[in-house]
Amino acid sequence: MERTLGGFRSRSSVTLRNIEYLKAVYKLGGKPGGCRVRISDLSRELGVSASTVSIMVRRLEFKGLLSVKDNYGVCLTEKGLQVLVEYIWKHAILEAVMEKAGIDANTAHMIAKSLAQHLSNDEAWALSKALGMPTHCPHGRRIPYPGTQLRFEVEYCGLD
Repeated sequence: MERTLGGFRSRSSVTLRNIEYLKAVYKLGGKPGGCRVRISDLSRELGVSASTVSIMVRRLEFKGLLSVKDNYGVCLTEKGLQVLVEYIWKHAILEAVMEKAGIDANTAHMIAKSLAQHLSNDEAWALSKALGMPTHCPHGRRIPYPGTQLRFEVEYCGLD
């Protein structure tokens, strides 16, 4: 079964650390076509040095997930937003599965955080259908199914 996250085939192409950067860019307003986020703001948000952020930002630009304009900052690309939405969707579905199994929300959150990147789209859809296509995660936040209008209303279910 093919494993993908935003069209990437390798499990290691998009890491949890990559997702943390994408989330931070989104949170700071760097949506596709929106304002650009400064490296210094990302550095503060992520708690790492500006040089570390610069290196990771260039890597994410190379993967097509971020758009970088020197002296203006960074923003998500459409592909970067797709990867982020898919991760949040998979995370929320995994939390819902664990809630149904009787696992408390905090434990489910921690498990889902590390497993979501390894779940294929097919597996996530299968779990979603088995659960009756839930609309909200156990924390009460809307689940952003890929390809829906929720993509610009992404809430950070499990990503704080």
